[in-house]
Amino acid sequence: RIKLNESIERLSVAISLAATQSRERADVWNSLPAAGAGRQASIDICQECVGTAESAKKWDRPSFVGSAASLIQALNAQCEALMRELVTLHQQHESDLGRVVHPEGVETPQEQKTNDSSPVEPVENQSSQDDV
Repeated sequence: RIKLNESIERLSVAISLAATQSRERADVWNSLPAAGAGRQASIDICQECVGTAESAKKWDRPSFVGSAASLIQALNAQCEALMRELVTLHQQHESDLGRVVHPEGVETPQEQKTNDSSPVEPVENQSSQDDV
């Protein structure tokens, strides 16, 4: 029984931490410029975690364990949302570099544009940038 009480106390601390960190993640996502189409869904997932954590009552043990399970699922959804965001940002970055990233992770060069009006830096400026 003592171990059970200690475990429930540790779980309570972990749930509280998950609420705090989820709230902070939602605040960060709100403060950044929109990069992916799923931004609001990601914020909603974070807010769901906060709500689940705040409603968890450690004195109601069966409900508390259920809340912990729901919170684990919501935290997993947060991880998936973060991964989607990373993939989106990676694809945008690679696109800016002139490469195409396929969902399988294969990179291919984009077709060269035949427009000669794009500015090209002189060779001496390029070498100084390589030293940075």
